[in-house]
Parts: sequence; structure tokens; C-alpha cells
Amino acid sequence: MSEAIDKAFTALGFAHRPIHSYLKPMIEAFVASGAADKNYLTELGSGVEGQFWSRAWEAMLYWRFNEQGWSVSGPGAGPDLLIKTADRDVLVEASLPAPDGLPPEWLKFEPNVVKSMPHEAMLLRWTSKLRDKRKKHLEDIEKGHADAKTPFVIAINSKRLGYFPEENGISQWPFAVEATFPIGPWAVPIDPETKEMGKAYQSLRFSIAKKPGVDIPTDNFLDPDYACVSALIGCAACYAEEAVCAKFGGQPPYFIVHNPLATNPLPVGWLPNAIEYAATREGDDEFTLSRLTPRVNAARHSLQT
Repeated sequence: MSEAIDKAFTALGFAHRPIHSYLKPMIEAFVASGAADKNYLTELGSGVEGQFWSRAWEAMLYWRFNEQGWSVSGPGAGPDLLIKTADRDVLVEASLPAPDGLPPEWLKFEPNVVKSMPHEAMLLRWTSKLRDKRKKHLEDIEKGHADAKTPFVIAINSKRLGYFPEENGISQWPFAVEATFPIGPWAVPIDPETKEMGKAYQSLRFSIAKKPGVDIPTDNFLDPDYACVSALIGCAACYAEEAVCAKFGGQPPYFIVHNPLATNPLPVGWLPNAIEYAATREGDDEFTLSRLTPRVNAARHSLQT
């Protein structure tokens, strides 16, 4: 097994780099646990970058959950992981979007070159995976491969959507939040007559354009159709240096966004050392979104549906 894993890193030119020594123990533990499916090592070593990183992300999730003392297994035909904790089971579906639709130059490392971040194209990859995995989960329930009463989490890693890890979108909130709540960019009102600028505020954005005439919703966790999704885990990298690992449970930061309409909600603090976001209902059509475990400063934002 160890040799096969080393060959997988060699095939993509990652051998003997820090990421090799960082990920290899996680992959070894995942395979040894029996939670990985029978095609795991084959796809990891295929030489196809998308398959390699997707499989590495599964191992990272396994490692993170196993470090909590939880039992982690692969349920088979259903979601990727079944977690058993002292008080509940949780199903997790992992996904790592491909950089489809992103400018090739954005994905290249070019020192001293200023680039425009394709934030909308990146967010579309998040919303696409969120939509696809929700649909798959409903199909798994219909086929008897998943229990409708068990909390279900979608875990998205955006490592391939840029050369450097990009955690936040144009709103300055994580992409995981932008894909689930209608948080828009900061805006400044300007008086058309005096040209005076007013106080800056965070705008609302309920959709983004995929193409002319086709708008993709960004308020998914305010949509009852997503009640089957308990939370979204977001992560922007498959590697972290020691200083970052020490703060965030041995891995890059995990952003957990709780669904206020979830049929099977997860409690706040479910995954230690994660950065959590949750919305509380203030009225029939108003929610307040808060960062519960602030990275720097607390933040709250009112959302009206």
C-alpha cells in the first residue's frame, strides 16, 4: 500500500514535497481502516489530477473525524462516509470541484502578475456541487442507501479553483457561506445629485448569472428544498503548515455552515476547531447570519427572504 501511495504522488510530480509527507499518513490510515472503497488506490494513482485530489480530500475528512475519536466507515452505495459519534450518526458526502469555466491564467502561478479573481465562476462551482450532492442524497434515500432521519453533510474542498487557496469570495465571507446564503459584495450608496457617498453596507445577492437568462440561486439554505442538508463543510486547501494545523485541528481551516431549515440539524460545536456560521430566524422572512467561532472579529448580517 505504501508503495502505491508513493507512486500516486510521483505520477503528478508531488513526490518528496511537503504535501507528500503531510497527506501520506492520512491516506494510509484511510485505506487501512476499510472505509475507502475498492477503487480508492487505483483512482488515487491514475495520474489524473482531479481524481487524486478528490481521493486525498476523502482521506483528510476521514483523518479529521477519526481524530475526534469517532468511528468512520464507508457505508457502501450511499454517501462517502458514515460517522458514528456518542450521540448521533452523520452521513458525509465529499466533493472537490473541477476548475471548469475558470480562466487558465488564473490557475497558473505567475509571480508579480496582477490578476482579476473570477469570483462568480468560482462560486458557480460551489453551487453546482451543492446542488448535485443534494440531488444524489435524495436519490440515495429513495434507493434505501441513506437514512432520511440521519444528519447529512456535504463537504466541498475548493483546492483546484485557484493556484493559491481562496477561502473568501467577493463578499469577504467564505465561499461556503456565499453558496448557501444571499451574501453579496460591499456597496456604497452615492447621492445622484450631490455625489456624496453614504455608509458602506453588505448587499444581498440571491443569485448569480451562469449565462444570459440563466440565474443560479445563492440562497440555498433559505430554500426548503435543501432541508435534507444539515450543513456544508468548506475547505480551500489540501495542505497546511504547522502553524495553521495547530489552530485548526491539524488541517487547513474548515468552515461549517449550518442550515437553519434542516430537517436533521447538527448542534453548534459539532466539529471542534472549525469556523462555524449559523442563521437564526428573526421573523417570518428574516434571518440573522452570524459567525459563531470568529477567526478575527465577530460578524452578523441580517437577511430578508
